[in-house]
Amino acid sequence: MTPESLLKFATAQGIDFMHHAAMEPPQRRRQRTPPASPVSDQASDLREARVRRDQYGDQTAKGVSSRVRKKPQWSAEEFAQACSGMPRLQWATLCFTIGGRDTDRIEVKAALLSRASKFAVRENWPATIRRRNCNLCGRASKPHYLEDLANLVLLEWMSPDLYGTPYKQAEWFGVSYEHWHRLVRPFYEALRGRLEAWEGGALGHIASRLREIADREDETDHAGSVKSA
Repeated sequence: MTPESLLKFATAQGIDFMHHAAMEPPQRRRQRTPPASPVSDQASDLREARVRRDQYGDQTAKGVSSRVRKKPQWSAEEFAQACSGMPRLQWATLCFTIGGRDTDRIEVKAALLSRASKFAVRENWPATIRRRNCNLCGRASKPHYLEDLANLVLLEWMSPDLYGTPYKQAEWFGVSYEHWHRLVRPFYEALRGRLEAWEGGALGHIASRLREIADREDETDHAGSVKSA
């Protein structure tokens, strides 16, 4: 996906990357409940937009839509400049979050599985977990669970209204709520935290570059004003 295409997707969903670009430099969210920051505010906007997108899809299927498209505040060229130099995984996470493309999902899932394997070895996660089949989708459970853990992170990431509660997560994963809360949830949170960090890094990169662009434009305008005076 190109930066121009990403900007169109974001604009159509009412997402404003640039809202906090003039604020203090953002920090990546590495805590479960982070302090308020431009990055956490923008990430919250993206999560709300995912819910709105699901709702909009339902409305469109019924022939009803109340979505209002906003004109982007920055040009496509400026946004492309702001995206340049972003690490590949951060870019794929952002594209998946906004566009939901399978190609980006595959790349992000592979990265999550790699992280899960490292976490499992380093933190001595159990090799298998006894699980039942999913009552929500009919998925047959497997004792080897890392791939399903990554799948659930991505499902909740894109549809927090459907998978955002521990009870729904436990049901999909095929364990009791008590088992989920006691054993599995720490594994889930560790993996989801990596996804949050990739998203936060992408948003922070864009905000930082947009501030640089705005500062250069201000300096150019000021120099022109001084010269004309």
